[in-house]
Amino acid sequence: MANEYKSFYLKDIQDIINKAMLSIMMQPQKLFLGDQAQKVESLAHLNDRIAQFNDGVRSLAVYLNVVLEKDGETDG
Repeated sequence: MANEYKSFYLKDIQDIINKAMLSIMMQPQKLFLGDQAQKVESLAHLNDRIAQFNDGVRSLAVYLNVVLEKDGETDG
């Protein structure tokens, strides 16, 4: 059975979080485009939803990085 414990550098984990955040933020239109894209009056609403989606993704990434920083400070 493989060892389930692994060591990571904090900077590497933060880089992974940031790359995942940017990747997710690059493709929210795939989640929201559909029948609404056909309606001109809903484009402003669609843009607002995409902005909210991106803000939520960014907030989560920032929060994860802050928590990891604090956790690293309390261990030493």
